[in-house]
Amino acid sequence: MCSSALRSVLSAAIISLSSPSLAQVNVNGSPAEVLQRLQSSTTLRGMHDTLGGEQATGFAYVERACGQRPQLWSGDFGYSRHPNDHVDYRHATIGKAIMLARGGTLITLSWHQCNPVIDEPCTFTGGVQAPLTKEQWRDLLTQGTSLHRRWQKQMNRLAVELKRLKAAGVTVMLRPYHEGNIPGFWWASGDAQNHKELWRQLHEYFGATLGLDNLLWVWSVSYHPKYWAHVDDYYPGDEVVDVVGVDIYPPTKEGIPAFDVAWRTLREVAPSKPLALSEVSRLPNAQELERRPWAYVVPWGVNMLRRDNPARNICDFYGK
Repeated sequence: MCSSALRSVLSAAIISLSSPSLAQVNVNGSPAEVLQRLQSSTTLRGMHDTLGGEQATGFAYVERACGQRPQLWSGDFGYSRHPNDHVDYRHATIGKAIMLARGGTLITLSWHQCNPVIDEPCTFTGGVQAPLTKEQWRDLLTQGTSLHRRWQKQMNRLAVELKRLKAAGVTVMLRPYHEGNIPGFWWASGDAQNHKELWRQLHEYFGATLGLDNLLWVWSVSYHPKYWAHVDDYYPGDEVVDVVGVDIYPPTKEGIPAFDVAWRTLREVAPSKPLALSEVSRLPNAQELERRPWAYVVPWGVNMLRRDNPARNICDFYGK
């Protein structure tokens, strides 16, 4: 091939690779398309996997045991040196998300973020659950402070992986700061106003500042009777939330999860948003899903899935 022809071919290849029309192809649907899918009356079946360890095999278990691939995969960005949540597995986990998305699977990602005072890696009790003082909350939510910059540094690490997903054309349902309505995680150690301001701060940083437009924002609370009456106080607003989720676990193995109570409350909090069961151990049955058409259901790990559900119920749920 002559040099001029070769230059033409190479130029065409470079143009095609950098073309916005190709770079922006969404392998698992654009954010608008995914949101439309979530607003349908069909409940999508999901599965959560940890970054490593035995709990990383739930998605594959469902495929093997039931002959059905879950429609949604749930993962986490990690925070520790424990095999289940090892920060060094983060890059590979995002690779797994890209691979699954290329097959049409929807992706949702959470993050058990270390307290920014401590930074990662950290332990669960001493890091993810380490509370902030009132003064630290003030600094965290004030631009220019050292604590705010530490928080931004943490978020920049996540942004590297979210940009990988964007470049691969993957829409992500991002679920940050989950269960902020009950005591436990550091992001729940302030009041409802702190929670809402932190949510909005992250939404603006990832969206307006970093240009991550491949995200759908999942605001997820925990169902707990003691704290449920004021759950609406924590809602950051329709303009910064795309999906509303709830994490529900039965009080005992034989107990009945409060699916109906949660649905009614959240429908009042966010009348126009898709509602999801973002964490469960016991699966809803067909009658429960017909009565309350949740957008999706995510069993939180294969161990709880198998512990709290008979094998037949599991495969019935996934559609065998």
